[in-house]
Amino acid sequence: MTTIRACTAFARTTPAWAVRAHETNLGDFVCDAYLYYATNAGVMADIAFVNGGGVRANLNRGNVTKGDLINVNPFNNQLCYTSVSGQDLLDALELSASSLPESNGDFLQVSEGLEFVIRTDIDSPVLRSGSMFVGIDDAKERRVRRAKLHGKAIDPQAAYTLVCHSYYLVEGGGSYSMLCKNPVTLLGLDNDALMEYVQLNLRGVIGQQYANATGQGRIATQVGPDPDPDTDPDPTPKPEPEQPEPQPPANDASDPKPLAPTGDDGALKAGAAAVAAAAAVGAAAFATAHAETEDERA
Repeated sequence: MTTIRACTAFARTTPAWAVRAHETNLGDFVCDAYLYYATNAGVMADIAFVNGGGVRANLNRGNVTKGDLINVNPFNNQLCYTSVSGQDLLDALELSASSLPESNGDFLQVSEGLEFVIRTDIDSPVLRSGSMFVGIDDAKERRVRRAKLHGKAIDPQAAYTLVCHSYYLVEGGGSYSMLCKNPVTLLGLDNDALMEYVQLNLRGVIGQQYANATGQGRIATQVGPDPDPDTDPDPTPKPEPEQPEPQPPANDASDPKPLAPTGDDGALKAGAAAVAAAAAVGAAAFATAHAETEDERA
C-alpha cells in the first residue's frame, strides 16, 4: 500500500457544491489527471475539462483507497479526446461562466496551463433556445477574458486537442454542442485516469500543489472593467513570505477533515468497501459535496 503526505485541512464552510461555482483543488486534480492520462497514452493533448456535476465526493486526509477515487468519478464515464477550435473553446468557457454566481453542474473545471478571468458583474452574452446553446450575443461584452494557454492567448482560429468525457464530447451534455463538431477518439474510464495519475505521475503523493482549497489560480473572477494597460500601478513593497503552519502527521485519524469540504456528511461511499486497501493515494483532501443520483451529474 502506498501512502501519501497530509495537506492542510480546512473546516466546513458552506453546504454549496464548490466545484459547481468556482475553481477548486479537486477540480484541478481531476482535470490534471485526465490530461496526464491522455498524454501517457501518446496523445498530444492541450486541455482537459470536467464538469462540476461529475465530481462527486471529497477526499479526506490520510490514506485514500482506489474506492475513494472511484467515488470522486463514480459514473464510469468514458474519456475521449477531439479537436476543437479556439473559438469553440472560448464559447464553451463563456457558457460555463453564464450562471455565475449561481452554482451549476455544467461549470467547467480546467487543467493546468489554462488561465482566464470571469467578469461576474455583467450579464452573460450566451444565447439559448430553451436550455440549448444557440450562440453568443456579439452586442454584449463577454464575461470570459484574457484566456491563455501556457501564457499565450487562445487563438480563435487555431485547433486544440481537448480531453473530456463522452457525456460532453459525444452526447453534447450541458448544451456544449460546440465541442461535438469533430470525431472523437476513446481513451479509458475517468476514474482509471485518477488512479494512473496518482500512481505514475504523483508517485503516490498528492502534495502541496493541491493544498489550496481554491485551486491554483486558473479561474479568477473580476468585478468592473479591465484596468487601463497604460496606467502603471504604484509599486508596493514585496510582502514577507509567510511561514508555513505546522502540519499534522499523515494518517492522523483524530482529524479526518477534508480540504475545503463543501457538502454534507453523507459523502458518496459506494464501492469503497469492495476495493479498500488498493493503491492508497490520500492526504490531500478536496472540495466536492454529498452524493446525488447519476442523472444529477449535470
